[in-house]
Order: sequence, then C-alpha cells, then structure tokens
Amino acid sequence: KEIVAKKANLLMQGMQDQNIIACPKHFPGLGDVIVDPHLDIPIAYHNLGRLESIEFYPYDILINKNAKAIMTAHVLFPKLSNFPATLCKEILDILIKEKGFKNLLITDALNMKALTKYYHAGEIALLSHIAGNDILLYGAIGKASVDEIILDFFPKAFMALKQAYLEKELNEEKLNEHVLKILKAKEDLNLFENRHTPEYDPNIILNSKALKLKQKLYEEALTIYKNDGLLPVDLNNNVLYVTSSQNVAQSFIVKKLELQGIDCKSIYERHLDLSSKNLVILSIYESCVTEKLLDKIKILDPDNTIIFFFGSPYYLGDFKEFKNIVLAYQEDEDAYNAVLEYIFGNISANGRLPIDTKSL
Repeated sequence: KEIVAKKANLLMQGMQDQNIIACPKHFPGLGDVIVDPHLDIPIAYHNLGRLESIEFYPYDILINKNAKAIMTAHVLFPKLSNFPATLCKEILDILIKEKGFKNLLITDALNMKALTKYYHAGEIALLSHIAGNDILLYGAIGKASVDEIILDFFPKAFMALKQAYLEKELNEEKLNEHVLKILKAKEDLNLFENRHTPEYDPNIILNSKALKLKQKLYEEALTIYKNDGLLPVDLNNNVLYVTSSQNVAQSFIVKKLELQGIDCKSIYERHLDLSSKNLVILSIYESCVTEKLLDKIKILDPDNTIIFFFGSPYYLGDFKEFKNIVLAYQEDEDAYNAVLEYIFGNISANGRLPIDTKSL
C-alpha cells in the first residue's frame, strides 16, 4: 500500500502541477476483485477494518496532498451495503464526511454492465447523485456506444433527476452544492479567464526523456505469472515464435525476431508444424482473444510453450493449462520492445501482479 500511495502521489502531483485534474480511482478499491466491472458486478467481502488498513491508505495520503478528484468503484461490499459503492451514500460518506474530501467526486462509467445488469439507466443516475457524486460519467468506445449514450442513457438520466427534483426528492440547495464544486474546479484552473487550449507541441510530451521513461516503465512492469523452468528464454533451444495475430507480416515483434533468424508463424496457419521445435513462444494480444483463438492454442504443448500476454490479468484464467506465462499488460510498441528485450536476455521481469488470481 505504501508503494501504491507513493507512486500515485508522484503521478498526481506531476499532473496537478501542470493544471491537469488528477483523479485517483476507484474508491474504495478495485485491486483484488476477479470480475471486470465492464462485464458484471465485482464483489469484495472486506469489512471496514480491512478497508481502513489497506484500501483506504493511498486515498488518505492523496486527500492530504489535495487530490482534485476521486472516482468511485462499481464494486459491491456486502459487509457494508447492499448497493455498489458508486450508488451507496454510506460508503461515499466515509470519503466525504469522515476523510474530509471536499473536491470532485466522479462516478466510473454509469453504462458499465456492473450497474446496467441490475439497475435501470434512470435509477443509476438518481442513486449516483443521491450517493454524493458531483459528476455522472458515461464512457464510450466507438460511434455505436456514443449514440446509445446520447439517445438512451442521457435522456433517461435527465428525466429521472428532473422527476426527483419535481417530487422534492432532490432539492435546489444540494444541486447548487454540486454545481459550485464543478465551478470551483474550473476556477482553480483559471478556465474562466483562459478557455483556449494551447497549441499542441509534440516536443513537450514526445521528448527523448519522456519516451525513455515510458519504455523503462513497460520494462519494469513485465511480470512472470508462471515459470515451470522455461524462463528466462533460451533462444538456442530450436525456437518457434507464434503470434495470435492473423497477419504475421504486420507483427512488430515478428519483424524483429526474423532479423535474428527466428522462425515466426501465425497460430491460424493451416498446417502449423510444431514437431521439430523444442520451444514455442506464443504472443497473445487481448484484442485477439476469442473462442476461436482459445480453441486454436489447444494444439500447443503446455510443457514447452511460453506465453507472453499483452492484456489485462483478468484474462489469465483463459490460459490455465499453460505453465510459463509472462504478462506485458498492454498492446503498445513499448510493451512489445520490453518483451523483445526480455526474450533476448537484456532485461529481467520483476513486475508484481496487481490482482489476486486464485479464483480466475
């Protein structure tokens, strides 16, 4: 918890020093649940004592350092409430009243299935507001989900809030408190005096120092999830590299490995010959994980296969049979480079798994 608090504070201070509102998340905690709230409601069976000793610790530090915003978690804590934290006034009051957090409280996306599977859109918006949230957030990827938010979620949320106001369930004084907090956050950023976004200068962000730091972060994040004796990689062991991408020629890693004389194939090749290889290195990208892929990888021998997974650790349960797995977390060129450096023996993998995977 000390490591999390220290690193979160450094990131937060760096952002807020540049007039960017930092938003630590997800309160009270989302670190050790095994369900992705995009798909369903995670449940954490922690009592208040456990939360105070572990999950709350980073928030206590960040509130003391003037976090400008905090995001809530769509997590159910049955020992505290029958409502997910985002919708629960009793849980959010711990943050607001007991811990004295005075800045913006923002919901996680209210169109996630953790909520929509169990509550109506209008009900979600109303409960979120009553719980104490200042900003009701909806998240979208792609035009279809944007249309759904604008045409479905927004109208239902608005009508539910309006009806509650007309029926005196919400009062103007409380609404004004939330609006005032939003206006104050804008005033702190001087947005009423200077509304123009500075012209984008790539040299500010894409300078060599920043890019080197990003690469180092990916390298230090590499995490060995399982090792049954095949790690680190022995490239003298008659290796075949297999990618989960259907287009081998476009694979960033493939291009680098082929320059070193390593044979590279796609898992989808019709006649994939594994008989002459002592070691198979399989790269799996989260965006490629389908039932078809999971069926395809069954042809591989778990005893001589190393998986490098570029995605969320929540997917690790899909690869239970495999005994050697390294987690690279994201589909990013620097993550690919980090894996290559590890394969070539130039770096080690010392990252720590951020979730409990026992029940995956």
